Amino acid sequence: MHIRVFWLHTIKTEQAVDLTFSEEKAEQEQKDVWYDEETDNEIGTDLNAQLKEMENELREIEEKTRRLQMQYRLLTLLEAQGNKIKDENPELVYEKYFHLKQGELARICGIEDMSECWETGYIDSHFSFPAISIDSNLYVQYSNISDIYEYTLPGNILITGPDIDLGFMGARAGMDFQEIQANAYEKEIQEGFMYTEDWTVYYIEYTDGFYDYIYYSDYPDGKDSWLIIW
Repeated sequence: MHIRVFWLHTIKTEQAVDLTFSEEKAEQEQKDVWYDEETDNEIGTDLNAQLKEMENELREIEEKTRRLQMQYRLLTLLEAQGNKIKDENPELVYEKYFHLKQGELARICGIEDMSECWETGYIDSHFSFPAISIDSNLYVQYSNISDIYEYTLPGNILITGPDIDLGFMGARAGMDFQEIQANAYEKEIQEGFMYTEDWTVYYIEYTDGFYDYIYYSDYPDGKDSWLIIW
């Protein structure tokens, strides 16, 4: 009887030891799988990278949405002004740009101060003036460089690329002087300066009785010309 009790006690003790060992082993294996420091760091790094990528994508979507909203408001304004000008003065195709009040345009474009805008010079002037983008390669320029004035109108239109189909007769920005004269007529090529007398620019000027058109370039042959309409 004592031998049997001892034998049963021994079996239970061994089972308890085996169970404890198995639990410890399982716990350790679980730690090895789920709490490996190197793996945990890698997972954290991957998650942070994914989160940053998603945040960047969200910012891009928000910026694109903001720009599309701005373009829509601007196009709506230009269309309304264009229809009004067309009824009143159908020959003055640029008047819709010259009627863009600074305050309204600044609100549409999210500009709080004119100093935020890109600035560029003018022929034979030591000063630069802020330009607000209306479309790709098309800007309106104002004379004030800091505070926004509600009813101030642009002084001129600036066209910086060939994709804008505006200009004197068939001459367009981006053409060289030979091409400009071929699409308009021969005119004297003049020299002027931009900002300082050391910065020489070359230009051809036309007029149609309503506007002056100045095609200017840093190059004597007029390469990569820009157009000022005023």
